[in-house]
Amino acid sequence: MLDVTEATKQAYFKNSVHKYYRVVFPENGGLTFTNESIVKGSLSMTESLNSGDNIEFVGCISSSLKVKLFNVQADIKGKKIEVYVRAGDTEEIPLFKGKVDSAKIQAEHAFKEIVAYDPMYTVGQKDIATWYNGIVYPITLGNLRKSLQTQLGLSTDANVSLVNDNIVIPKKQYENVEALKAITILKSICQVNGVFGTIRRTDGKLEYRYVSSAYDPVLIGDDFFLGDDTYLSSDHIGRNGYLNLPYYKKDGSEYQEYEVKPVERLQIRQSEEDRGVTVGNGTATSNKYIIQGNIFTYGLEESVLRTIGNNILKKIGNIGFHPCNIKSVGLPYLEPGDIVNYPIRKMFVGNGSYNINTFLVLERTITGDQILEDNYVAEGDEEHKLFISDVQAQLNTLKTNVPNLGEDYYTADEIDDLLDDTKDYIDDNFYDMDDIDMDFANLESPTGFNVVSCYTLPTRVEPDTIYLIQGGVIMI
Repeated sequence: MLDVTEATKQAYFKNSVHKYYRVVFPENGGLTFTNESIVKGSLSMTESLNSGDNIEFVGCISSSLKVKLFNVQADIKGKKIEVYVRAGDTEEIPLFKGKVDSAKIQAEHAFKEIVAYDPMYTVGQKDIATWYNGIVYPITLGNLRKSLQTQLGLSTDANVSLVNDNIVIPKKQYENVEALKAITILKSICQVNGVFGTIRRTDGKLEYRYVSSAYDPVLIGDDFFLGDDTYLSSDHIGRNGYLNLPYYKKDGSEYQEYEVKPVERLQIRQSEEDRGVTVGNGTATSNKYIIQGNIFTYGLEESVLRTIGNNILKKIGNIGFHPCNIKSVGLPYLEPGDIVNYPIRKMFVGNGSYNINTFLVLERTITGDQILEDNYVAEGDEEHKLFISDVQAQLNTLKTNVPNLGEDYYTADEIDDLLDDTKDYIDDNFYDMDDIDMDFANLESPTGFNVVSCYTLPTRVEPDTIYLIQGGVIMI
């Protein structure tokens, strides 16, 4: 949660307090737009620590902004953009800082529909192959992390220390890498430390964010229901010091009864065939979190892998929460990773009587202008699934010098080029098996041939037979 005054927190609890906006383009001479230039209801901002149906302790997800502005004459694509909001006479809050990815012109240049992303997107796409090839080994994960931050121009708080910073990487995994996106290494560093990487919108610094558990038994049944929009007391700090949502939206708000169980065991391995190492005190049926294919765990001794695993488990082993999708009043000072109290009004007990449940926010989308609304989301299955590093990104980075791959290995980009070269040939000469089956269905008797669909040519072929093999036709 952003560090703001109590008066600021209270102001956003009331939709009646007027909101003032500033949209600034620093690289366009400080060009600024205020409320009058923002198309009503067009502003939305999404920030997230986790994407997908299950929690994965990696992060590195770019925040995004959408807004439609009136009468923007300047060229703003690729330019920095900053958005601020203020409620009444309270302090101004930075809502977003990033770069414009697209600016779609509408209505004869009167409007520009803007989509922007924070620095995680632009920095993550940088090619850092030269930096990677120049690393001198052995090196600690902490020093490698700091070197990468310098390379990317990202700063962090001075006292940042991750749980596996002292682990020594004896040698590099790949030699002479020709292309390597920064996001691949950032994700690998975060995964091997059990932390969410994110760009802080207040100052643009890279933050490695740990989260806390948010588990209380959810009380449900016939004696509870989701009522209309209802305000709680003016005291917005509730149980355990967490933020009380002032109200919830009846339509669309929902949560799961089950808990995403805390991790009891953690396995580090390189592939499904690799036994790897497993740490933790659970049984074979306990909830297990799997880290597979991380670039910084290759070739390490078992004792080192156990140290890494135990360090991660200390940070993520107690994280439990109920999946939820909650719509409430927009609170721009709230951030993913915060914990909120969610009110559920009791039936048949007088007005103002509530059961309070606690939820972890992993993703949020804030929308609106004068009436701000927030959508808080945390998703996850009861049991953790297999989590793998960004394998496709790694495949895009590696070249033919990878051990044991030889001259027949190609990067994803090279494969795409080869497919492009053969596209016309494939289109003209190959057909889908279902289409061929249909075309030949009525030809067996007139032609005197037997038609057989198969995926491989049989060892013994029959005379007067047409074999349809994955789109190709072989006549014997």
